Amino acid sequence: MTELDLNGNPGGRIPPAILSGYNCLEPLRSYLRNRDLGAPVALRDVKLMILGNGQIGKTLLRLRAP
Repeated sequence: MTELDLNGNPGGRIPPAILSGYNCLEPLRSYLRNRDLGAPVALRDVKLMILGNGQIGKTLLRLRAP
């Protein structure tokens, strides 16, 4: 991933200054790297939206996912 735009997205506990701007990927990585997380938390579910032209294999990706 090279760019991330979360401008206007509610960030929960992440300071709005981190999420503002066109590309907040590096500031967000730095923020997450530097804060004290304590015990790691496993993410079990992730929502992913796949966009693209028709007939290029979006559904095939979904069907092959474990």
